[in-house]
Amino acid sequence: MRAVALAGCLVLAPLAARAEETRAPSGLTVPACESLVALRQLAAEAGEDSGRAAMLIGQRPGCHLVPRDGIGAVERRATFGGTIYECYTQAAGACVWVMP
Repeated sequence: MRAVALAGCLVLAPLAARAEETRAPSGLTVPACESLVALRQLAAEAGEDSGRAAMLIGQRPGCHLVPRDGIGAVERRATFGGTIYECYTQAAGACVWVMP
C-alpha cells in the first residue's frame, strides 16, 4: 500500500511543477486570437514572427494584442506540424490562442 501511495506522489509532483511552467510568453503584450485558425493565418502572414504579427494584428478579424499580465494558465493545447499552440485563460472572456 505504501508503494502505491509513494508512486502517486511521484506522478503528481511533476504535474504541479508543470502548471507553473505553462504561463504566457514574456513581453508587455502578445498577439492573440479567438480561434486557432485565425492565429495560424496570422502566424503564416507574419512568417511566424510575433513582432511582425503584432504589427499586422489590426488586419486580422478576431485577433488583438492582449496584456501579458491579463493572461492566465493554459486551458487548451493543439499540435500542428510539431509546433505546440496554447490557448490561455483570461480574467474576462474565453481563452485566447497565443503565438508560440
